[in-house]
Order: sequence, then structure tokens, then C-alpha cells
Amino acid sequence: MKKYAIIFVAVVCAAVSCSKELDVAPPNSITTDQVLGLLNNSDETTRKSIFQGMTASLHLLINRNDPGSGALEYRYNNFTGSGVMRGFEGNDMVFANTSAVAYSTAFGREEYQYVNIRGASGAHFFYWKQGYQFVAQANKILNFLTDDVVGESADLKKFQAYALFIRAFGYNHLLENYQDAYTLAGGSKLGVPLYTKFDPTQPYQARATLEQCYKLINDDLNLAIDNLTFNGASGFTDAKNDIDVGAAYFLRARVSLCMGNWGQAISDCQKIIDKYGTAFMTETQYVAQKQIADGKDQYFAINSGFLNLAQNPETVFGFTWDDRTGGTSPYPTVSYWLNVYGTGTSQGSLRGFNVQIDQQLYDKIADADYRKKNFLGPTGGYNYTYADGTVQAILPYANLKFASTVGKPGGTNTADAKNNSYQNDWTLMRLSEVYLMLAEAQANTTGGESAAKTTLDKLISARTNGTYDSDTYPSHASLTMLQKVQLQTRIEMWGENGLEFYNNRRWNIAVNRSASANHWTKSPISVPEMTMQIPSQSISLNGLLEQNP
Repeated sequence: MKKYAIIFVAVVCAAVSCSKELDVAPPNSITTDQVLGLLNNSDETTRKSIFQGMTASLHLLINRNDPGSGALEYRYNNFTGSGVMRGFEGNDMVFANTSAVAYSTAFGREEYQYVNIRGASGAHFFYWKQGYQFVAQANKILNFLTDDVVGESADLKKFQAYALFIRAFGYNHLLENYQDAYTLAGGSKLGVPLYTKFDPTQPYQARATLEQCYKLINDDLNLAIDNLTFNGASGFTDAKNDIDVGAAYFLRARVSLCMGNWGQAISDCQKIIDKYGTAFMTETQYVAQKQIADGKDQYFAINSGFLNLAQNPETVFGFTWDDRTGGTSPYPTVSYWLNVYGTGTSQGSLRGFNVQIDQQLYDKIADADYRKKNFLGPTGGYNYTYADGTVQAILPYANLKFASTVGKPGGTNTADAKNNSYQNDWTLMRLSEVYLMLAEAQANTTGGESAAKTTLDKLISARTNGTYDSDTYPSHASLTMLQKVQLQTRIEMWGENGLEFYNNRRWNIAVNRSASANHWTKSPISVPEMTMQIPSQSISLNGLLEQNP
């Protein structure tokens, strides 16, 4: 019986990779009821074995590169890349180039110049596709991990929680791209179609309301958290690269900010802080550490908290280079695009491509704030000689936050510098953002400004070695408490997960580069223009879909 159960489940789960929403052929004739019948007649040990195998790599969907489009479009086919592209569509990241070659080949140039970033025929179809791939893969698991199958087994509850988390992650990703922010009168608008089971033959669905979408997301996260803390378990694990209750609290806090549910956000952030305390990265871990090796400047990823999870005590949820999926085929990390020392064909200064911080934001970072050391100043440019002898410019304002001449697998072996500078770890959720989310929620609560100041002071004090707090930080003069939180979020989270773009949508902050000294595309983008239209590919399949304005 165990043998056949495992075979049937494996066949059903491998038969298709996407939902009907993505127009994929149906699976073979094995039915869900047949597999459920086998599972219901199996003992708990057998069920645990089955679902442990089915869910072991579920979290890796987030860092998977999916070349399903027929092209290695790293910027679109994985969540990491799409976050970087969103960053190029904001105020704080500058797509800088030093040659016509860089302009014509580097990933991100269209996003930076707003080339059809929201139209129905735009490249953002991949954001839609990503979200529904998360949903479809989670639903495959949830088809079989029913409440009857799970019962009172702590292990099966945990496996069910993994799938619930991924489904919630996927739907939240869709909402943050395809509808106006809930807090900006988006609550009465349409969300996205909801699918709660995997069945390529099920009818297409019309767009649910945002209320319905957020209810499903919160229901999923509530049950996931209950499952992970079942029977008194803490739910936190020591591993930084798995889905534990900290990741679930983090995602629910983010969803709560999107909804303006400040009390829930405060509660969830506080639970994470109760676990991690003030375990912020030190200055040495946070700031890129230049070393002289082989007679030249070298940046070893193993020394960076942003490129090596072992150096980042803040990581709530992240991925190591060894977590990549797709066999030995590499997946692009954040440093693939944002590393000025990168050597790939479409990124890095070797190809004439830098990513700078906007001069306006740079000037707002206090000189005593060590985060400023992760960026070159207005006179900080220089020429760099790469391992192959090529000399290329590192521009003023270029970021060193993700600087790597030798990736993590190479350690300090400079002989690897030509090939692996982007092979590094990636943190998706970290403690500093938890403090910032908490402070934002507190600042939006009646009478909560004092609590927000206390929260924000802890982060600012850490980043300035005790020099400043939220009242004395130089660029905070005349700002409200909420504006102070927003500015510190921009500084702290620069270049991470497209957060500025998604926060601007919630905060009602348009893109306005007109006063920047180093932005070269200065066209404004309004907040309504940050909501994508539904992709034409999906509307052609599903006639029930109502298009965004």
C-alpha cells in the first residue's frame, strides 16, 4: 500500500507544473479521490514519508528560475529578479551605464525607462505567472493534505502549513501588482481570481474582491501559524532557509500593513522581535569589506551579511547558494544585478553597468550612519581592473552593498573571480524590516507615535553606533514620525526585493526624479500607474476577467 500511495502521489504532482490559469494541458487520469483513498488507508508514518518528500523543496519555488517562456529571462522568471526590476521603477535606484553596449544589453533598462511597465501586453505577465505558479504548486499539496488526512499529526500540520504559506505568498504577490493599495480606496475594488484546489479542468473564475482575496490569504496564514505552533511548539527553527513561524508572522505582518490592519502587524512583528531581540548586523557585517589580494581590491562574499547567511544574524527567511533549484544550473541572486563588480554578460561594471543610489537619498543619510559606507559618494568613482584584464569604470554613487569580486563558493580564492561573483546567498526577510514594519504600524495607530519612536530609535542607534535617534537624525527635521519611518525604510532596505516600489504604492508616493543629480531618465510615474493591467494572455484565456483601467 505504501508503495502505491507514493507512486500515485508522485505521478499526480509531477504531471503538470501549472494551473489552468496558465493554459497547461491536463494531467493523466489518476484522480484526487483515488490518491486520497490510499492516504486515508495509510498509517501516519507512511503519510509523513509521502508529504515530507512532497513539501521538502516547496519553499524553493521562491528562488527558482523558471525558463518556461523559452528564454533565460532571469529578470522575470524568478522572484528575485522581478524584485530588482521593480526597484528600477522607483526613486532610489539608478540604472547607470558607461557605454552604449551596457545600454543595449543590461537587464533592467526597459524597467528603468518605464517601457510599457503596466500595459496588458507588457513584460509584467511574468509577475502574474509567478503568483499563480506559487498558488498552483501549493494547491497540488493541499488537494491531498486535507484536514481529514492531517488529523492531529504535528508533522502533517507542519507540511500543510508550508503549502498554505506558499499560497498566501503567491496571492499577496499578485495583489501587490494587480490592484491599487487597499488603504488607498482599493478595498472596494477587484482583486484576482481565486483558486483553492488544483484541477486544470475546473471552470475559470472571475476576479474576486480584494476583501475576498485578503480573507483567503489571512485564513491561510492563520492556519499555517496555528499548525506550526500546534501543541505548544514554538514554531521557530534554527535554520534560516526554511519556512518557520517567523516567516509566517512576517508575511502576515506585511499583509496587515497592506490592509491597514495595524494591530495585527504590531502583534506579529513583536512576536518575531521577542525571538530575535536586537540581533542586528554589526557594521562589519553590514558594510562591504574591501581587502587587497593579488594586488587589487577584492570583496569576498563570505564576509558580507547581505551575501552570506552565516554572516547575517537578522535573517528570518533566506536562501543559500546551495538552495538553488534546477540541478547545477545557477539561479541569479540579488547580486547578479546589483553587484558593481559583476562579470556576467548583462550586468556588472565589466559590461559598463552600475547600479547607483539616487543622489537625493544619499544626501539624506547621515555621515555618522555606517549604511552610507555602502555607497560611493559624488566623487567616489574610479577605474577597476577585472580578472581578465578589462578596465572599466565604477561610477560615483555606485552601491557597494552587494559588492562581490569572489562569490561565496570561491571563498577567498581569487582565481574564481571571473566566474562566480554572483554565486551568493539571499535574504528575503530580515529583522531590520520587522522593526520598520512595527514602527510604521505604531505610527499609524492613534497615540502610537511614542511607541514608534522607541522602535525606530533602536534601529537608528544600531546603524549610527549610538550617535543619533529618531529625533536627532539630521534629515529628520520637520518630518512626521511616519515620514521618519518611511525615510529609514528607504535607507535600510535599499535594493531589497523591490520594496520601495511596493511601499510607494501603499504610501501614495509617486516617482519623481526631477531633482536628482544622477537619474538620467526623469519622467514621473503616478501612483495609479504602479498598478498593472491584467495580462492580455490571461484575458484571452479567461473571458470573465475584468481589465484594470
